[in-house]
Amino acid sequence: MADGAQGGEEEGEARVPVVATELCRERITGLPCDRRRPRSVLHKEFPHVDFSLIKEDEDELPQRVLEDAELCKRRATRFLQWICSRPEQRIAVVSHSGFLTHLFSQFGMNRSRPAPRGPAPTRPARRARAADARGRRR
Repeated sequence: MADGAQGGEEEGEARVPVVATELCRERITGLPCDRRRPRSVLHKEFPHVDFSLIKEDEDELPQRVLEDAELCKRRATRFLQWICSRPEQRIAVVSHSGFLTHLFSQFGMNRSRPAPRGPAPTRPARRARAADARGRRR
């Protein structure tokens, strides 16, 4: 999450906060692909990120809880509440498409809609997309 682009700051410019939180992680299904790497490893790879909100080094959540769609939506609501409590005016969110789909489905995205009237749209419907910064070096 950030209030602007990270990296390449000129001397005297304020650093943009980049904060990691478990609130916008992928849905917790128990599958290996939904686990995060240890916090200590992530901190070494991304030293500019504030990982203080992630309390445990190892990803223990999948061993304690498995989320169905409803639990994931509740966590998505807590994430929105957390974002609204932030002081920044502009916030970028980096997350996973599965989580974003559950988040936005609460506001009508990806729900069944009546067939549109008139000619077919020329652009495909937009859906949440994810970006992955692992392995990127600055």
